[in-house]
Amino acid sequence: MALRFAMVGADFYRAKHSESLRKDMGHLIQQLNNIRSLLAQIERLPLTVVEAEGVTKLRTEEKRLRTALYVFLESGVDDPAQETAAKAFKDIEVIIDDAVDRAIFYAYRTSELIETANQGILRSAKHTTIGLTVGAIVAALTGLLMSILLSSTFKRHLTAILTATQEFGRGNFGYRIHTPFKDSMGQRARSIDDMGARLQTYEQVQQATFDELREAKNLSDGQAQELSARATELERARELAESASRAKSQFLARMSHELRTPMNGVLGMTELLLLTDLNARQRHYATMARESGELLLSIINDILDISKIEAGKLDLELTQFDLRALVEETVSLFAERSHRKGLELVCALEDDVPATVQGDPLRLRQIFANLLSNAIKFTSEGEVVVRVTLVESMVDSMLVRFEVSDTGIGIPEHLQDHVFESFAQSFAQADGSTTRQFGGTGLGLAIAKRLVELMGGRLGVTSAPGEGSTFSFTASFGRVAGTVPGRPSPSADLQGLRVLIVDDNATNREILQEQCGRWGMVCATAHDGREALATLRAATAHGTAYDVVIMDQHMPQMDGLSAARAISLDPSLAALRVVLLTSVDSEWANRPGITCVITKPVRARELQRTLVQVIGAALQDPFQETTRRNGVGPLLSGHVLVAEDNPVNQELAKSMLENLGCRVTVVGNGIAAVRAVEQTAFDAVLMDVQMPEMDGLVATATIRDRETRSKAKHLPIIALTANAFVQDREACLAAGMDDYIAKPFTLEKLRAALSRRVSLAAAAEPARAAAAASVAQPNTVEVAMTASESKNDAGARSLDPRALEQIRALDRPGSPSMLGKVIEVYLTTTPQLLSAMRAGMEQRDAEAIRQAAHSLKSASANLGATSLADLCKELEAQARAGDCPKSIAEIDALEAEFQQVQVELEAELQHTA
Repeated sequence: MALRFAMVGADFYRAKHSESLRKDMGHLIQQLNNIRSLLAQIERLPLTVVEAEGVTKLRTEEKRLRTALYVFLESGVDDPAQETAAKAFKDIEVIIDDAVDRAIFYAYRTSELIETANQGILRSAKHTTIGLTVGAIVAALTGLLMSILLSSTFKRHLTAILTATQEFGRGNFGYRIHTPFKDSMGQRARSIDDMGARLQTYEQVQQATFDELREAKNLSDGQAQELSARATELERARELAESASRAKSQFLARMSHELRTPMNGVLGMTELLLLTDLNARQRHYATMARESGELLLSIINDILDISKIEAGKLDLELTQFDLRALVEETVSLFAERSHRKGLELVCALEDDVPATVQGDPLRLRQIFANLLSNAIKFTSEGEVVVRVTLVESMVDSMLVRFEVSDTGIGIPEHLQDHVFESFAQSFAQADGSTTRQFGGTGLGLAIAKRLVELMGGRLGVTSAPGEGSTFSFTASFGRVAGTVPGRPSPSADLQGLRVLIVDDNATNREILQEQCGRWGMVCATAHDGREALATLRAATAHGTAYDVVIMDQHMPQMDGLSAARAISLDPSLAALRVVLLTSVDSEWANRPGITCVITKPVRARELQRTLVQVIGAALQDPFQETTRRNGVGPLLSGHVLVAEDNPVNQELAKSMLENLGCRVTVVGNGIAAVRAVEQTAFDAVLMDVQMPEMDGLVATATIRDRETRSKAKHLPIIALTANAFVQDREACLAAGMDDYIAKPFTLEKLRAALSRRVSLAAAAEPARAAAAASVAQPNTVEVAMTASESKNDAGARSLDPRALEQIRALDRPGSPSMLGKVIEVYLTTTPQLLSAMRAGMEQRDAEAIRQAAHSLKSASANLGATSLADLCKELEAQARAGDCPKSIAEIDALEAEFQQVQVELEAELQHTA
């Protein structure tokens, strides 16, 4: 065993000097493993105490040598001067030297034993007789022979064992000694053979494991290749999805422009029509047309909002607005709809709800309007109640809670979470069948939820089928320092005034009683007209007569009109002032017993002002509106340039600006706009973004560059565009524009944009009266419609008379006919556009065809030539895709349709003249 340690040491020195210790480390460890295995086998043999101690000492030295090898290797064989490596190397030298010394010692010890035996024999021979000498010689010879024989046998066994261990060290675990001896050395040889067999079995197991690992590696490589292929496919799919998303955004941007441009004409013309003198029926029809247009616009906005949400580009604005007024105005918009369904619409704002806040009023109105619309839609009877409360007030912000409750059909519990799902997840209502009772796109709540989250709040619902629903949300707003209180200031004229509130709706009575009590009034309530009469007469009899009666019009048993008539006929009650609450316009103001009428839902400021006026006082209201309804407000003073290529939009913008009191100059493209600014001093510019020759962005950049070079005064430029995406607004602002108006725009939006940059006119009231008179043209629409309808009797027409009448309604007394001007421009430009399309057809110029078709389509649609507009739309779509018409027949069809339109327009022109 000492010899094996010596062999390990020899291999160590050889590897160290050849600097291959790391490479041969496995071989050295294998030799130590062999020594450990041999020692384990020896321990299982019957040993004496001394032999057992020797084996234990050998095992300890084997462990020390193994540890020293690892320490030396890990401490840095390249720098033996290190302390740890030197110590380890010293331990290895000591262990190896001890092993070599033991090997030499055992060899010498054997020789000494033999020599000692020989010397004993010689000494014995000296003291014995000659006979013994012979015996001694024989014994010596016998001992020598035995020594040689034992030495030979030991050497043969040792050689066989050493050869076996060397073969094992080389990895030849199939080598066997096959000794015939039965002695202890034979047993050791057989033990070594058994060890070889076990090592061979272990090697076979290792080989099998290695084969399995190789198969697993091959399988893993295959799976990795498959995953790589899948990753490539997913990346390709992601690129396709992104491409589709970009295409969808571009499509929505184009559709936004195409839809908003005609909507501008529809809503703008309708608003201007409402400024004229109309009878009740005409005003009702025009109002319904405006509401329908606004509904269509809201659907368009919902689709665009969903696109922005999916793209993560929906941003909120931060502006200052009146929160209380916004809530009350939004609720008022739904008064007529709720009245048509026989519903009570109630609005209650707590006193501590602030008036002026910072936030996004447009998006807040959108959320609020959606919840109100749904509440009315899904409620067939009962009431819709709006409550607004202040949840938390901080130094710079506040949290407000909005609640819309109804008594409608309710929502089952398992569907309540799904009503807020986004377009991409569900695009469904709680009832998604084609036979559902209630229509709608199903987008409103999904959009509202995202908007509420952007406002730092949360939208939720509590509901039970058949009992109604309550949608509530919170929103965070910025605080505005130095603003007046939100609630109306108490008036001394109302202190102690006795008022009777008559309404069959308990919620209405509660809110009205709370509001009147807040102003120091003494309140009582009654649920119908009969109870009110009894209460009034009893109070008069006891000397505590009431001063004012606030009475709902629609009540069971005896309605408000009957009760008011009865009050007027009773001498003891004739002095009472009756304020009638109605859900429709004030057509009952002249009925007997009615002092004044308030349209529901009742606004707190309006109610307070009315009560003060009823008792003959004047209320100083800090929130008094500076503009009045139906579009007649403070006039502006200034010269405005309109850069717009569409003739109808030109006339529309010009008419609106003139109604606002402005002087107007109109140009048709960006080049003309730049030239006009160089030649004339304007107060503001309305710049269309998409125009031929030079678009609005380039024109604005040119004007700004001129201002920089000449150090001229900054000219306000307001963008007009049908695109509603945030990036469009950013492009306008980046080009140097000051503001942005999305088409279609209203008169009030135009006024708001200009009022920040154009001065108010002097003598506003006379100017307002003149403006109102200038747009008044009684019965114009009605007479014209009659004439048009009489012409329709002769046969089918190519023109829609309603479009012509909308333009005719803009005519001003003493001014040339706007319809005549538009027709003349149309008849002049259309042949040129048709020629441009024919030339583009011959030259295969798709872009030229697209531009001409787009221009003719817009002009034809605004004049009511819908068939011609449809033909242009189809031609434009082909050209936009890069395809020219396949035959000249499509251009011929356009010209044939225009000839029919031309005949009818010339007839209209003669009639107008």
